[in-house]
Amino acid sequence: MQRKIPILGIDFDDISFAAALEKSTAFLKGNSMKTIFTPNPEFILNARKDHSFKEILNKGDLVLCDGIGVILCSRILKRPIKERVRGIDLIKALLERSEKTPFSLFILGSSEENCRMAALKIKENHPGTNILGFRDGYYRSEEEDEIIDMINKLSPDLLMVALGSPRQEKFIADSRLKNCRCAIGVGGTVDVLSGNVRLAPQLLRKLGLEWLYRLICEPRRAGRMIRLPLVLLYALHERIWG
Repeated sequence: MQRKIPILGIDFDDISFAAALEKSTAFLKGNSMKTIFTPNPEFILNARKDHSFKEILNKGDLVLCDGIGVILCSRILKRPIKERVRGIDLIKALLERSEKTPFSLFILGSSEENCRMAALKIKENHPGTNILGFRDGYYRSEEEDEIIDMINKLSPDLLMVALGSPRQEKFIADSRLKNCRCAIGVGGTVDVLSGNVRLAPQLLRKLGLEWLYRLICEPRRAGRMIRLPLVLLYALHERIWG
């Protein structure tokens, strides 16, 4: 069994990027639906207030550490996680593998333009990926049944859900969704794959400072980001007082 490390209520898989890639590749060939979640500090803060969200994350088949803040918390708690595994890096690696391990893909979320551009770029650069379709995330709640029915009929090997958290994780956990092999919440990954949003420079990514780059590019995110250091205080409190 793969070791789980509890960090402030979320059970993370203690896994390297290489092992996570192998496991995800195996999911795409499996016979039952698997789920991949990539919690960062904002997930942890939301899960502390939303018990159903916490339960969904802890039932994930692969729960990956996607945030330098989670790594720091694990060190504070003396339960260090092996490696940070970013969702976007995992998606890119799966796409790179599609030439040798072909799979089908459905994209849900982001804007229609970003979905279309991401699908075109994936087709161009990764012909081993069969794009079954896409749907933007700006739909009414009463349309969700129809969207789930469409995904179930298409039966994609991989479902990328870019609805933002916790909406995307709750969509993936919906009991009506059952005919894809693997579903992963990808946040802003579709925007990046479309070419309309740029990743932080590699040096900042290595230093875990993507948040600074995003804050510079999107100052309106300041209100959300100012909360994130709270996870370090929660971790410190747990270490001292339990």
